[in-house]
Amino acid sequence: MNTPHTVGTLALAGLGLLLACGSDSPGTGPNGITINGVVRDPVGEPINDAVVLVPGKSPVTTAADGRFSIPDITPPYDIEVFVRSENTVEIYKGLNRSDPILDWWVSDAGPTQTATISGTVPPANPVTTVFFVGVGPTVVGGGNADPTTGRYTFTVSWHGSTTSHAGVLYLLRWQPQPVLHVGTVPASYNGYASKPLTITAGGTFAGNDFAASEVTDPPEQSITVSVLVPAGSPPQGFTLNSQALDLEFGEGHVEWTQVSKPSEIPFGIIPNPFTYTVPAIAGVVFGVYADAYQSDHGWTHFFKGDIPGNSTGVIVTLEEPSHLLAPADSATAIDATTLFSWSQGGGAGVNIFQVIPDDAAKPSLYMLTSATDATLPDLAGTGIRWPAGASYHWFVERDFPLASVDEAAGDWYWNGDFGERGWTSSEPHSFTTKAVAGAALSGPMVSPNARGAEGLGRPRRLMLRPERRALMTTITERR
Repeated sequence: MNTPHTVGTLALAGLGLLLACGSDSPGTGPNGITINGVVRDPVGEPINDAVVLVPGKSPVTTAADGRFSIPDITPPYDIEVFVRSENTVEIYKGLNRSDPILDWWVSDAGPTQTATISGTVPPANPVTTVFFVGVGPTVVGGGNADPTTGRYTFTVSWHGSTTSHAGVLYLLRWQPQPVLHVGTVPASYNGYASKPLTITAGGTFAGNDFAASEVTDPPEQSITVSVLVPAGSPPQGFTLNSQALDLEFGEGHVEWTQVSKPSEIPFGIIPNPFTYTVPAIAGVVFGVYADAYQSDHGWTHFFKGDIPGNSTGVIVTLEEPSHLLAPADSATAIDATTLFSWSQGGGAGVNIFQVIPDDAAKPSLYMLTSATDATLPDLAGTGIRWPAGASYHWFVERDFPLASVDEAAGDWYWNGDFGERGWTSSEPHSFTTKAVAGAALSGPMVSPNARGAEGLGRPRRLMLRPERRALMTTITERR
């Protein structure tokens, strides 16, 4: 995993220039720093015309390249991002850096591009998976060849303005284990091949055939993994829900998922610890995902990547989620004075306070903070206000490992080589905003004990959320 560009590095560089030139460091004015940032969507595309606001300053809008500039800011500062089409505000709290990359989590902003790839492979009864991985973290696609004819066809899709992608077309042949669980994993591998391929948006790329002479039988290795599940709260602890084997081909993943089904004991329970058979292919490393849940007390997830073959004693630690403390579930008359609070939860990372309306036409909020409490912020500067008498639900996600909100607003997110990533989700609570007509729901940006420099960060609806678990081989992008 690449080392993030930290605030400490910036400070040292600025000090060196100050000593040499006898002037302020770059980006620093007489009254503070100048923020030169960018707003991007989850795949790194710039977002045009987003509203960006530092409380106390006039709002600005992003240019076509997603960039914005706000002068004379005193750190630490909070920053709000509002995309008009989404009716959603994201807030990063307690930033110090002058070059934030603000990750817009809600949807991909760029157009959807597609290309179709087809060809043949030597027919065989074991499963033959063919997949394409582009250079970069967002271009993947694949499918299984017909075991009788060897024919395959699949569509590669990606978001963004780039219309041409160089990459690699892979063939992987594998033999499934006998099905003892819901979902299966390979028992062995007996075919591998690859070839370069460049695709363009809207194109059909036929005739990508693999000859028998191109297919080799890779040696096999194994990895042994244990999942540590949190004890949870009485009367019921956490239940291991699923685990997945992940083969990392550059920026693309081939993944197999097993899901526990306690109702099908003894065959529906996935073992822990467990051993996976993996192929020995140059440049390919392995990953393991696991998640667990506690009824009415949230989910916990972890992905551990970059595992070499023949590894034993690999540990995947599932952290305790945050738990909501106040207000009570189904609270009413919520306004800007209401303090939302929660327990910190496990893992060194950021808390993401999420406020989601039952009616999608109402505004939503995502707030990154290291604090364990928050209030509904005044959103008037972005042009929206909290509605009166509206139904919402709220929960807290915690993502790790990250050191600070500054790190979350850095280029780490756009680097697909994340190595390890964990996240937890609390139980949800519902509430209704104050119903008095014209009630003022605006208020202070933070609660009294949430002010000051804040830390920690996130991977976001990145990868491997429970709703993305599949019961078949899947090709996933590394985001």
